[in-house]
Amino acid sequence: MAAKVLVIDNHPDTLDIVKLTLRRQGYDVLTADSGDIGLQIAQRESPDLILLDIMMPIMDGLEVCRRIRANAALKMVPVIMFTAMSRPEDKLAGFAAGADDYLSKPTRPNELIRRVKTILARSGIEADPDGPAEDPAPPEHYSAPAMAAEWPSHDLQLYPDDPAPPPPIDDDIDPAKARIVAVIGVCGGVGTTTMAINVAVTMADEHHETALVDLDQAQGHIALHLGWKKPGGLNTLSRATDTSFLNTVEQELIVYGSHLRLLLAEPSVLSGRPLLNAHQVELLIDSVHNGRRSVVADLGRGLSDANLAFLGRATDILVCLRPDRVAILAAKQLVAALREDTRISGAIRPYLMTFTGRSSFPLPVIEDFINHPVADELNIQSQSVTKAVNKGLPLVRLDPNAEFTRKFQNLSRQLLVLNAPSR
Repeated sequence: MAAKVLVIDNHPDTLDIVKLTLRRQGYDVLTADSGDIGLQIAQRESPDLILLDIMMPIMDGLEVCRRIRANAALKMVPVIMFTAMSRPEDKLAGFAAGADDYLSKPTRPNELIRRVKTILARSGIEADPDGPAEDPAPPEHYSAPAMAAEWPSHDLQLYPDDPAPPPPIDDDIDPAKARIVAVIGVCGGVGTTTMAINVAVTMADEHHETALVDLDQAQGHIALHLGWKKPGGLNTLSRATDTSFLNTVEQELIVYGSHLRLLLAEPSVLSGRPLLNAHQVELLIDSVHNGRRSVVADLGRGLSDANLAFLGRATDILVCLRPDRVAILAAKQLVAALREDTRISGAIRPYLMTFTGRSSFPLPVIEDFINHPVADELNIQSQSVTKAVNKGLPLVRLDPNAEFTRKFQNLSRQLLVLNAPSR
């Protein structure tokens, strides 16, 4: 049975083109030209996904999304905002209203299709198990040649009533700003995965091409934190040959927002699953980084051969610790090991992660003990982490105005302008 997608937009041209685009991929597409009608159709048809414009009269898309999230029958239906409003504050408002993703107009049909497939894949839903549908006849007010010209190489941008969108962002970033960021914990439970996810998300929010890689081969929890049910990724790569590695990486990268890609691992505490070796980690960095994309990797904990291979290439090493005696002692040992290893040249940045209020250890005391400056303290309430995980959201999406969100944003900006402290 085909996945059911509801498109809510007050522009007839948009509805026609998006409907055609998605039907070509085998989706069952419903349309509504206003927010109130869209809510009625959603209640009646129970769609698998809602594609929602923001700028609509009477009831805008933000209010529609809030009502969807407040409706017991619809609150779990994923929503993609699809709009010409592309300022950072617009995106924050969309996520705050409950959107799962945000896609700015104009966009290419292939990008729209990728986003739809990505969101539906979280729920294990495919377009149509029997394959794409036959191409429907084009809408009456388009000629067949005109529609062919729009598919699939041109942008979907027939939105005369929308404000003019900003020019597309150049994908080619300054290679000097493409970072390789290792996030490693001194022990378990110190917020390593939380740090990696939110650093990657906030780097991508700066319009910086970023990949978040789950290299915690002991358990791999990024997929769980983000509500992803079909990770694959790292486990597939471990079986790839050197010659097929690059193609396999590209196939396993998951689109997550405009500038972020994910490479996930299957959550497991079993030792029998395939793992990457040090050589494969080197191949992974070369494939994902490729000179223009930053890589943020959750290494979990420990100095395994695979972790050392990544650390040896890292430009920045974020060390996560808690304000307790066990973690502080472990931090002293880990920082010393990193500084003494001649293969490692990246900037070492310890971060104090507190989840139960402010630290009872003054920062100068911790810094003296570990013999290294602490970059910052991030105070995150444990209930915020729990809520974010249960919703499958990064913390910075859960509460865009929180102090920890500002600190993650500042951290990412520091990385991108190369404000690296001395080792």
